[in-house]
Amino acid sequence: MSSTAQLAAQEQQTPPSGVDWEKLSAEAKIQWCGEDKWGFVIYRCSYAKEFDGGWDDFKRHIQRMHESIASQSDAPAIANKMDFVLSKTPRSRAWARADNPVVDMDDPQIMSRGARYEFFLKVDGEGLWSGYVGLVQGWPLSPGDEDWMKIRVSSVGSELYYQLGYPEVWYAYYTPPEDGLSTTGW
Repeated sequence: MSSTAQLAAQEQQTPPSGVDWEKLSAEAKIQWCGEDKWGFVIYRCSYAKEFDGGWDDFKRHIQRMHESIASQSDAPAIANKMDFVLSKTPRSRAWARADNPVVDMDDPQIMSRGARYEFFLKVDGEGLWSGYVGLVQGWPLSPGDEDWMKIRVSSVGSELYYQLGYPEVWYAYYTPPEDGLSTTGW
């Protein structure tokens, strides 16, 4: 199980000695969790030439986030562990099983697989033009559960990743796609 998933299952963290957990940055919390890698799988779903500029903008956002963490974060070491996987094929479950084989990803008793394995980002043409991406829950709890919402491109970052390590966060912030962008504050 990933470190974030272990923390979510425990529901109680112990901050480093003398440090208030709530005052730590998302980057410091990710570092404290000790994961080997962190970041989302990103699926590009629209390949028409008119979407190339939007796709390049999105990739620049990810690169700027990496540079910002490396140069301005209180936990710059996590920049070296940042791993946003760009993919052309929607295979998040197969990827999660292969990337973390020590965890039974199909176990119905598992509390959380961790943000890296529980969620992925879907980048399509409409989103590229409108400034949002789809945040998709890759393992819906039951058939018919809503499994995605629209979030701002600017929301994709360490705070979103850290928060999604807790299974209940999805339900607290879920906004149906037809209602527009989630206003989660990420």
